[in-house]
Amino acid sequence: MRQLFRAIPIAIAMAFLVPAMTPAVAQAQSVDQQKQKVEDIVDQLERLEESALQLGQDYNDAIDTKSQLDVEIADAETRIAEKEAELAELRSNLSEMALRSFVGGGAAPLGPLFEDSENLNDALQREELAKVALSAGDATTDQLHALVADIDDERKALDDKRQQAEQLADSLVDAKAQTEKLTAEYTT
Repeated sequence: MRQLFRAIPIAIAMAFLVPAMTPAVAQAQSVDQQKQKVEDIVDQLERLEESALQLGQDYNDAIDTKSQLDVEIADAETRIAEKEAELAELRSNLSEMALRSFVGGGAAPLGPLFEDSENLNDALQREELAKVALSAGDATTDQLHALVADIDDERKALDDKRQQAEQLADSLVDAKAQTEKLTAEYTT
């Protein structure tokens, strides 16, 4: 019986200690796991916030770049319009010069043997003036070709800037959508 009295307090102590210790250990692991989960969520939220801030900065940079491109496009359009006006004036001058040369030029119809010396002098003078006009016309033609090449270069640069502006506008829309998505994930 003595042994029974000694065993009963030990059994009672064990009955209280074992269940009390087991849930405490399981609960401690659960709390640690929950803390780790919370830390993971906080880390993910911080990464999302950093991504949203970076996307916002990229968005602002893209808006600034697009504004600059819009100014450059307007300037290029103005330069092209000025060069096209200059080109139209050069073409007009060339056609006038060609018309004057054609109408006023030409040799004496009967040749120097059958013409008097005054007509011969007039014909030589017209011929020399036509040569001078044609020489001036060559320089103007060179200017015309250079101007046309400049306009083509300006148009190509303008087209490139317009294409870049379109791509930038598309990327702005994408960046804005992505920022809104990340912000929604961050707040929910």
